[in-house]
Amino acid sequence: MKENEATANNGLQLSRVASRRDNKNQAKVNNRQKQAANNSKTPQKPKAPRPTRRTNLHVSEWLQDTTANILGATSFASERFGIEDNFRNRQPVLIQVGERLLSRGALSKNAAARLGYGAAISDLVNLRINQFYYLILWTSGDNTTEVINRAAGSNYSHYLNQVKDGEQFERGYQTAVGQFVLAIVGDQQDDSNHEAFLPVIMKKITQLSTEQQKDLTSRWFQHFDHQLNGQNPERSVVANDEATGKFLRRETNHSFLSSYHLPNQATTWLETFSYQGPDYTDVLDRELKQKLDFQDLTSLTSVVDRFVNQTLMQIINLVVPLSLYDVIYQLANNGRDWLGVPVTMSTEPSEVETVVALNYPEMMNWLRRPKSIASASARLGILNLAKGHEISVQHPDLQAKFSFARDVRGNQMYNDITGEPLVVRYGIIEKLFLAWQKALLLPVLSEYTLARNRLLVQINSGEYTKSRNVLKPDLAKEQSLAEIVDQAASYALDQSIGLIAKGEFDYEQNMAVKTLPEFNQMMRLAPSDRNLGGDNYQLLLKQTRVVYFWLYQSSFADQLTPAQRAHVENKTSQFSGDDVNLVNDLFQKVKTVAQPTPSELENPIKVTLSPVMQVVKSQVTNTKQLTEQVVTNVANVTTMAMQQSLSETKQNYLSEQLARAQQADQQAEELLAGLQHLLAGVNQNDLVEITQVTNQLQQSATMALANANEIFYPSAPNSQSAVFTEATPLNTTSLTPHKQAQLNPLQVKLADAEEVIDDARNLQARIRSLISDTAAVRDYNHEDNLEDYASVNHILSDLKEQQDHLAQLITRGKQASAEASLAISSQQQDTANAAIEEVLALRSPLSNINQMVDIDDEKLAFYR
Repeated sequence: MKENEATANNGLQLSRVASRRDNKNQAKVNNRQKQAANNSKTPQKPKAPRPTRRTNLHVSEWLQDTTANILGATSFASERFGIEDNFRNRQPVLIQVGERLLSRGALSKNAAARLGYGAAISDLVNLRINQFYYLILWTSGDNTTEVINRAAGSNYSHYLNQVKDGEQFERGYQTAVGQFVLAIVGDQQDDSNHEAFLPVIMKKITQLSTEQQKDLTSRWFQHFDHQLNGQNPERSVVANDEATGKFLRRETNHSFLSSYHLPNQATTWLETFSYQGPDYTDVLDRELKQKLDFQDLTSLTSVVDRFVNQTLMQIINLVVPLSLYDVIYQLANNGRDWLGVPVTMSTEPSEVETVVALNYPEMMNWLRRPKSIASASARLGILNLAKGHEISVQHPDLQAKFSFARDVRGNQMYNDITGEPLVVRYGIIEKLFLAWQKALLLPVLSEYTLARNRLLVQINSGEYTKSRNVLKPDLAKEQSLAEIVDQAASYALDQSIGLIAKGEFDYEQNMAVKTLPEFNQMMRLAPSDRNLGGDNYQLLLKQTRVVYFWLYQSSFADQLTPAQRAHVENKTSQFSGDDVNLVNDLFQKVKTVAQPTPSELENPIKVTLSPVMQVVKSQVTNTKQLTEQVVTNVANVTTMAMQQSLSETKQNYLSEQLARAQQADQQAEELLAGLQHLLAGVNQNDLVEITQVTNQLQQSATMALANANEIFYPSAPNSQSAVFTEATPLNTTSLTPHKQAQLNPLQVKLADAEEVIDDARNLQARIRSLISDTAAVRDYNHEDNLEDYASVNHILSDLKEQQDHLAQLITRGKQASAEASLAISSQQQDTANAAIEEVLALRSPLSNINQMVDIDDEKLAFYR
């Protein structure tokens, strides 16, 4: 045990050294970047150095510091001159925020508070979309200068130092801001949450049935396709195309959704939002309103309605459907890589819909679609209606508006250090975009999967072996969305159907390749085979290459063993379970010191447990209690969720989670029962093996509960932690008070920490794949274009740098996680908690790396 603790402590020391080294390296990089920026400016006559501690001080930073010193650091919140991007995208939880706000009576009795309330409303009239994220952070309780600088408007800094009671002014200001934010985002524990914009629309989206999703997706796409007539949404509107510009401007205010009716429903699906919550504008007197330049109808209600119905609805009305249109356009015109995206071989519609819903995140990763509003908008060049015109009301640049942060004068903002434009952060609003994207793409993915699988069945039976001369889909023609998707699948397969004849010939000549790497090499090098695999075969998904290999083998598949046959992804909706042999394999590994005799087992009092064995028994017992209670909780959640008329897909998903929890509980019972054969003790090294198994069982159970909660509480920002401990608490009556207070929360937090490490590994795999793609793009496509070659090579260097940084983070996370697991088993609660917090702290740098990789991926798309 001491050796293990020493190892863990050494790991912590190494991680701290690595952290300090990272900080020093980052400081060096920043200094080099600043120096390079200074060197690139027009040479000026040398001047005597100004006495200052900061030798690399930008003029903008000096202005910021000087102004802050004059006005006071906390009051300089209107606009920072030297604003920098903090590369964070937190998801704050708003709980009981209304209790911290001033009441109407308290506001009416204090002049400074009324001034603050009115100043906030005046600032909210001109609220920019990039401010809203920081308003949420401020409302959640983050009162750091960094957040206030980005959240507050010009009136905040202007009046804060003019009033005697600055504290009451700030409380009045935050009251208006808090009411504004709650009207849109809602409070997680407030009964009036059903009136807030985001929870209402999120609930409407998640309650769409499969058939309603199909109808909405098809009709929304046709609405845009009728106007765009097959245009590439990633390209800007040409200057003389007034019809497209007029259509997109009309959609911002009079959208498709404003008149859309679900089948068999009389009312429109989405009505104009009208705020009905608290508004204390009437407390403000006429003199104060004139001082703040209030218009006749200016009020908190009016600014809430304006922000929702104009700013947020523009995103829903344009970015959401245009992202869908972009998916279909790319599928129709460059859909070869879609052949590997389906995750099942089934041709049963209900089965396919269930499997697609369960594996949607994985399929979206393969499609490489944008995962944020800003990145999606940056890809949609059609949103730039100012191409060839000066920016105006008639010709706005909506692409830049939704993608990049702007200051109060409408100028684009840049990072002082890197020079990169600052991206708009939407925070919790991203959930709305992702929910829309999922609702619209599930029918598309299901339809494509069915179309592809039906053709594979025909190929497997020998019915389809030669080209049918399928035409490429044409969005300019009048046809339904389902017809376009079906034709895209048929066209992609028909372009490669020659692989069947190629494979048959090679097999007859005893030249058939036997492995996927050999097949990939043949497709890249053989000139006659390049047309079958496309121009950029090396950039295709591995899953798509497997489908090609499957086609190649189809004529002689009967002559191959199962191990030799290419295996196309074929998941099912049935729960296959986690490792069912987990406990049995453990008992094969664990070596007992001595076996107790049968008589000793009959009379356990004679058996004296070693300290290590006492820890093992306690650990396994607690695991059994946890899994048993999780089964009860998942069953309760399932029962409550079933009463809400869920779709068949969600019902199947809940059943899967219940089965997963039951399996973990059964394995925990087997492990507990098997302890009687180990009562004489185990080797100290075996403790690690047992700890790993109990951790896996606990994680499997808690993950099942988290997934079930996500169905019942879809708006919860972190259902695994918040819902697990609050909405469905464990029944801890049989545990000791000490363990009630500390053991279960630590187990849950450890599961969260393990998820962070898993996310890091997934990100690592993505970067590895992207590095391979980038190298291929650089080497194969840009050998004759030095400028493009250098640009792609720069992207590659940046990706490798992110890869190295991520590897260090994963190492630190694994070391801390191992220490936490060992500390929990040894009942060292403080040590365990500190180690877990170290892992959870990696979320911020991982988010930074993920965003940088997204940016590199977007840049690479230009050169593909």
